[in-house]
Amino acid sequence: MNHYDVFYHSMYKYKAIKRGFSWPGFFFGIFWALFNKLWIYAGWLFFWLFIWAISPIFFAKIEQDISIFVLSSLVGVLGGLIDIIGPGIIWLFVGFKGNSWLRCDLAYRGFKFIGPIDSTSPDAAIALTMEMNKKPASHDDMAR
Repeated sequence: MNHYDVFYHSMYKYKAIKRGFSWPGFFFGIFWALFNKLWIYAGWLFFWLFIWAISPIFFAKIEQDISIFVLSSLVGVLGGLIDIIGPGIIWLFVGFKGNSWLRCDLAYRGFKFIGPIDSTSPDAAIALTMEMNKKPASHDDMAR
């Protein structure tokens, strides 16, 4: 069972967002953000991926300019660590924050938070929420 937050909008109906780690966000990163129309977050991801991509050039230039061997080697090691660890940190960040980004985006677009629900899938969470929100027919409605 997963925990979902269910939202409702009169035009778009129901949406369910899982709480916790976003595996699609972790594996697909910027493409996941673009697919979900999270434009600002996709822009920030692009910015940090660009910084990561140019960091080897930056560190290589600093390493060449430093005349002290030990300091030069230290800068080279630091640059290598950033090359290896940088993308992992970015993807972990997207995985941990992705679903909260989706919840914030839904609230921004006018969706109303209905409540949390435990379910096996987003569709099942929506179905359970719709079932719970059905109003029982009153005696006046039955008399007509």
